Amino acid sequence: MKNIEIKLLQQQITKLEDKNFNLEAWKTGTILLLERIFGPGNLKIKKIEKIHYELSSWSMRDNLAESSEADSCKKIGKAILEAAIMELVTLGTVDSSKKSTKETVSFNSILNPLEEELKISELKELRKILSETPDTSKQAKVIDLLNKWGHDRISRILSLILTSEDVLEEI
Repeated sequence: MKNIEIKLLQQQITKLEDKNFNLEAWKTGTILLLERIFGPGNLKIKKIEKIHYELSSWSMRDNLAESSEADSCKKIGKAILEAAIMELVTLGTVDSSKKSTKETVSFNSILNPLEEELKISELKELRKILSETPDTSKQAKVIDLLNKWGHDRISRILSLILTSEDVLEEI
């Protein structure tokens, strides 16, 4: 499996030298491949996403520059893929159960609706349960607390969480 992944990454490096190189198409293919190998949200993917041509007036006028913007983008892409290959050679493939699904949202998308709907004393009570209660009874105590708050308040909190910007971006 590792050899196949390395070969695919090497093919992406080869594509950098194509006459009709298209940066955005290359980035899309590379990101999909890296997600498959290392999991979504991997740092290598973020670095590939940041590669772009700088189309400032200075760079467009400077025909005498040693390397063009395209060459610079290709060098960065190649370095990222070579690092990925070294990682695979050295450490092997990522266990699929350990790959990040990156379907996570920020803690604030949960905390903000709670702060908006709950009294300070209720927030303190929730924090106390979450931090001090043994894991075996934590869920039961949280359910009791939610029932105490009432279904209408819980529905409002849940709707605020589900319609938060962070959550909607992940859908």
